[in-house]
Amino acid sequence: MVVLATNAPQLLDEAIQDRMDEVLSFDSPLLEERVKIIKYHLNLYMNRLGDKWEKVKFVLKHPRFVFYNIDNVDMSELTDDYLTEVSKRIEGFSGREIGKLVVSWHDEMYAKDSTKLDKEIVERVLERHIQQVKTMQEWNEKQKEFFKIIHKADDSFSNKNKYNYGKSAINNLNDLKNDGINKDQIRI
Repeated sequence: MVVLATNAPQLLDEAIQDRMDEVLSFDSPLLEERVKIIKYHLNLYMNRLGDKWEKVKFVLKHPRFVFYNIDNVDMSELTDDYLTEVSKRIEGFSGREIGKLVVSWHDEMYAKDSTKLDKEIVERVLERHIQQVKTMQEWNEKQKEFFKIIHKADDSFSNKNKYNYGKSAINNLNDLKNDGINKDQIRI
């Protein structure tokens, strides 16, 4: 059995698609799910060492950390209402993107040599991630348009000779330019 997972199914070759017996689609997480995912990752990355037994296991596995302060992170500013508001702002994020967001909060906090995750850190990183996801979504939309044009060129090839195919592909790529898309913006 082979299991494939992709956020870009349009990139899969038709031969691969034809060999798939089952296709499942997972939508972006809903509001309540986004809140749960944030809380899960906050617990995973910020307060892993919640009880003494976890600290003992961690120190046994990583002895050098005996010399470091491995206290739990202060997240007192991150109330349920605030996390719900954050979750509303990240509508359309995948579970993986939400996990990356929380890891970035973690990294930003430790870069400040702090054990307090405050709203200032959350907001700064959140704005950066919202912009990154928006940019990547724009790239993906342009990529989808590009593949539509390439597919159109493939259809031209099956109906015409090679000379006309090349001409058709060039015309289709020129259509991309007319739409304001340059070849550097297309990820393949």
